[in-house]
Amino acid sequence: MARRLLIGRAGTGKTHACLDLLTESLRARGHPLLVVPTYGQAEHLRTLLLDRAGGIAARCVETFSSLAERVLGRLLSGLASAAARDLAAEAVLSELFPAAAAQPGFRAEFLAAVKEAKDQGLCGAEAVVGARAHFADGSRGRLFFEAFERYERALPGLDHEDLLLRTRDALAKEGPDLDLLLFDGFHDFTPVQREIIERLSSRARETIVTLPLDPEEAGDGIFATAARTARSFDGYERRPLRGNRRARGALASLEQRLFREPGDPVAAEAIEVWACASEEDEADRLARQVKRSGRPYEDFLLLRRTFDGVHALYRAAFARHGVPLRFFGGEPVGETPAARAAILFLRSLAGPLPDHDRIALLRSPYLLTGPAPEEVDALAAALRTDGRFEAAWQPPSGGALAPLLRRHLGVQRALLSRPDGDRDLASASRLFATLLDEAEALRGLALPEAALRLARRIPLLRGGAPDRRHACVYAVEAMDARQWEKPVVLVAGLDAGHFPRPVREDLFLRDDERRALATERSIVLPPRIHKEEEERYLFYVALTRAREAMVLSYAAFDEEGVPRAPSPYLDEALSHFRDLRWRKIPLAQQYAWPEDVVSSRDLLPIVADGLSRTGRGEGALAAALHDAGAVERPLLAWPRRLELLRTRPIPALGDAAVESLSASSINAFLRCPYLLLMRRVLAVEPPRERELDPQLRGTIMHRALERAAAEREGDAGAIFDEVFAEETRALRLGLGQEAQRRWMRSAVVRAAGEMREQPVECVEHPFRIECEGVTLRGQIDRIDRLPQGAVVRDYKSGKPDLKAALALEDIQLDLYLLALPDAVGALFERLRVGDRVGFLRSDLPGGKGIESLTAEELDARRERTRRIVRETAERARRGALAVAPRDPESCTRTQCDGYDLCRVARARWLERRAREAPG
Repeated sequence: MARRLLIGRAGTGKTHACLDLLTESLRARGHPLLVVPTYGQAEHLRTLLLDRAGGIAARCVETFSSLAERVLGRLLSGLASAAARDLAAEAVLSELFPAAAAQPGFRAEFLAAVKEAKDQGLCGAEAVVGARAHFADGSRGRLFFEAFERYERALPGLDHEDLLLRTRDALAKEGPDLDLLLFDGFHDFTPVQREIIERLSSRARETIVTLPLDPEEAGDGIFATAARTARSFDGYERRPLRGNRRARGALASLEQRLFREPGDPVAAEAIEVWACASEEDEADRLARQVKRSGRPYEDFLLLRRTFDGVHALYRAAFARHGVPLRFFGGEPVGETPAARAAILFLRSLAGPLPDHDRIALLRSPYLLTGPAPEEVDALAAALRTDGRFEAAWQPPSGGALAPLLRRHLGVQRALLSRPDGDRDLASASRLFATLLDEAEALRGLALPEAALRLARRIPLLRGGAPDRRHACVYAVEAMDARQWEKPVVLVAGLDAGHFPRPVREDLFLRDDERRALATERSIVLPPRIHKEEEERYLFYVALTRAREAMVLSYAAFDEEGVPRAPSPYLDEALSHFRDLRWRKIPLAQQYAWPEDVVSSRDLLPIVADGLSRTGRGEGALAAALHDAGAVERPLLAWPRRLELLRTRPIPALGDAAVESLSASSINAFLRCPYLLLMRRVLAVEPPRERELDPQLRGTIMHRALERAAAEREGDAGAIFDEVFAEETRALRLGLGQEAQRRWMRSAVVRAAGEMREQPVECVEHPFRIECEGVTLRGQIDRIDRLPQGAVVRDYKSGKPDLKAALALEDIQLDLYLLALPDAVGALFERLRVGDRVGFLRSDLPGGKGIESLTAEELDARRERTRRIVRETAERARRGALAVAPRDPESCTRTQCDGYDLCRVARARWLERRAREAPG
């Protein structure tokens, strides 16, 4: 029985050698088996093998998990669902870790630690008892192993790691007779995987394992793990592979020198680096690069560490440019129509839905028992006219969850409405089948709780319709990229927060405890620091897939406009090259290219139709803007976006538009006139999720301080706790939100203590004054009464740059000068830190960041404020409210309330050729 190691760097041809051997064995009607790390790699190699073997390939490419399912097929029916595993973990943790068990992230950490222990072969009563005995009573480690043991007893079935353990045991007794056994794409193996390899290879005529580097050539860096793995294969003949069959020039140099001491830099003619303005900008520019290249789409590979959270972003960006994109691996199903229908139905079982959600559920073709579409339209019309919603269908209020799902959700109505078929129906059917399995695990819970649990599970599920296109851009995650190669590779997401993933110690077993277990008990659990080696290896994989050219990109700013650092790996890799083409795109350049700007001819039907609906009831315009059928050309009413020109004014709107203004409205106008149009004229509010966002945090802290001022002898901490509990009662809060609650409480207690020592006249003081024919309204957070006059304080509950706030929102403090004629100063105060900026009259003590002004200068500020109010009102009456941001760098999601509806930050939504289609 021959055993060999094929050892070589990227590009030396290890995978091609394996495929050649596999093809020869298949053509000779042998019995080969190739094992790879992930399902994505297995799918890719099966496709390549079908081309090579002329369609005669049997099922001979597996992962360890799919191999286990093949060996133990009769046990698959005993697999516990994810919901069952979650329930078992919750039951155990609530006893041993009662303070943390309710946190969603805590259960996930526990299940990950259990998986790791099983991967290392730590199972069975004797091993767990030995590990538990290492720790003192009551310690975190002892509690973990006790929880591990109880979890095993509570689990109603097997999990996937149990399948691997049982496969190992089954192969000790019998196994398949193989002509050829291959393992490709790995750089490390768990102990359980190694035992499976040895037991399979004992029945194979030839066994070949590929690894990235010979241990004699490896140092302590990227290949340290691979070197340790190679040394462990005693008795295997080593066959080194040299050269580079994939790349030349700079790309070959990168593969040779990556993570080694750099020599003289070489030219980087085939490599570009893009520091893009945002993740949206990055996705759009990469799609544009493909479109403009003139190359076949199949020449490109889009690669990221992971696409979690950005699937929809990349799919939309590539669709805008007409570039087909195919994701390898599953996509989240939470945004599909079937998933949305399931979530709404499950929420309806737990309590009443808002009217707009009830209408959306009744309109869904996946609800089998709802009224006919025309009845739903009549109900919706009644709701708009008189606010009543009387539906013939009501959600069931009792019974088991699984039968209710089976009775009320399905694809039959969708099939009737789409007689020509729809690829989404297949994924919807799989989703409903999965939900039925999960619901069975929850049958012991009350219906409302079971329904909410299952609704929260849906966004975590992954799936997707089968996609067999080849003339497309492939999108592959780094874990699946090992056997890929393409002429041009686009490596995205290379910022410090995403690649590498942050590596932190395990919640239950620290690295020093793991080392002690290995030394004193011979129980080996790898230190988490080894995860850094895996991240480096994945980066090496990502940078060695290109044959001709490569683009490396990252988002240089996050959603709040805060700069992001590039990946530290990127700096290491680029140190090898000179004259590197590095493009840095600031936020201000997120405007559309000239050829992508929407013309006034396209714009006016949308705006005219929207404005005509404003008289049909409150919120009618907002509904129209989200309605694909609002105008004759549906393309022009692109969902959830109002595309406005920077230079085209809206028709004059008259006095009614600006009868009343607030400080925030005027500030919005000063930042970008479109914000006033959206918020005050069109009455459109951007969609918001109910969560512990900055707006809710501010509400909680302001309410708590108001009560603390009224109850001067009360406990400020207890007051905050009551207000927080009231405002967040309907929210599901995790570990991150708990950290936010702690700093919010600390800030309120500090501010309340200081406030009780100051001459506070009132807090949360509302005002309405007349100025330049406009009613100005607002609310002052706090007024201090001094002998010289009133001093206004405006609280900031987040972490803003106060100087920037003063520069961008100076009308707010100045408006308070108009509201209080005897005001002698106004300050912004950051509750979290306690620092202040603003201005005070010169006879009052100031401080750092506080401007000292004379009485004449204060009067000049009041006059300037009146002028700003007058000009704002005049421009609004004329309709001069186009998109024209004063500071484009602030046009990001959280710094601009108009982000979801504006064309500046997300401007490139309509394809040029589609706009030029005849209307």
